[in-house]
Amino acid sequence: MNTLVLPQAENVERYMAVAMSTGHLAPKDFEILDEMVELKRSSRVLKREYGYFIKLAGPAHQTDFDLIPEASDELNRIIVWAKASGFSLIEFDSDAPRIEGFQFFEEE
Repeated sequence: MNTLVLPQAENVERYMAVAMSTGHLAPKDFEILDEMVELKRSSRVLKREYGYFIKLAGPAHQTDFDLIPEASDELNRIIVWAKASGFSLIEFDSDAPRIEGFQFFEEE
């Protein structure tokens, strides 16, 4: 049997992701994110069965490229927080936990 040789991982790009509940998205955010995906307005937003991925780009102190002008203030606040916290990906998932300090729109 051949020995499997794997490449070293120290020279690959890495990034951190944060998972949070879709309950942090305002009702209009679902419409806006759906539209972004359907109209291919951004390759950084991906819809999946239980939520969305939003890929963040550039340095933590630059948010102009990542903010979504028509989105809720809360979604843009989450984007600013995620970048400032060193995250490069936000996963909004219906099963992910709430994050204290952010508004929660879904009723329990």
